[in-house]
Amino acid sequence: MSAAGSLIFPVNGDPPCTVDTNCPTGAICFSTTGTCFWHVSETAPVCVRDVAGQGARPAGAACSLNSDCAGGFCEASLGVCVDVCCSDAACPTGLTCESQVVEAADYFVTEARVCVNLSTAQVLMRK
Repeated sequence: MSAAGSLIFPVNGDPPCTVDTNCPTGAICFSTTGTCFWHVSETAPVCVRDVAGQGARPAGAACSLNSDCAGGFCEASLGVCVDVCCSDAACPTGLTCESQVVEAADYFVTEARVCVNLSTAQVLMRK
């Protein structure tokens, strides 16, 4: 499948492919490079109402479920809460507000400013 005209971002580890089924679920095979890519979505910050069952753990706290975190985002491989920010002052002590590529919705990624203790080229994925 050709992704010409689409906004795409490489899948962590750049797995080789010849067809979409060689890629993680939701990713596509970019035929010109033989590499798996995620679709990129454009997002805008918005305020959303707190919901029942939403966790209270801040960015950087250990988590096992998205619902453990105040921001509703538990990073899949690191097992820590991720939350959006505008500046370092909005982050808990020890974390900085950095631009990262994060999973925005199933099979889509976006660039967002989030509180992290390290900056990485890897996509931050939801549990």
